[in-house]
Amino acid sequence: MESIVSLVLVGTVAVTISGLVLSSLLTSSVARETSEQTVAATERMEALLGQTFESLAMQPGGSTTSSVSGYSTDPYEGDPDRYVRWEIVEDNYQFIHITVVSGWRSTTVASAREVRLETYRKKSE
Repeated sequence: MESIVSLVLVGTVAVTISGLVLSSLLTSSVARETSEQTVAATERMEALLGQTFESLAMQPGGSTTSSVSGYSTDPYEGDPDRYVRWEIVEDNYQFIHITVVSGWRSTTVASAREVRLETYRKKSE
């Protein structure tokens, strides 16, 4: 009788621990993917901010909701589920609004998600 009780207790503990381990693995995977998206968006934003206003890269256009030639890297690093898109909007004659979105269409552990960075750049810089 004691052995049956101990087996039940060991089984219950094992099931509980395996659930916690699985949860931590999923959380780590989502954190890693989100970090990769943030790095990709930051790299693109830094590249855009390093351009002069006269360069083709800073011309108004693009979209953050769909891939536009010249304003997106899709697929990103050869992965068809990853993309980086940017949009440049001339808000007025003094500022340019830059938005960069890096995302995953689907992942093995979570639904599709995106990282979005936005900034304004004064034209006189």
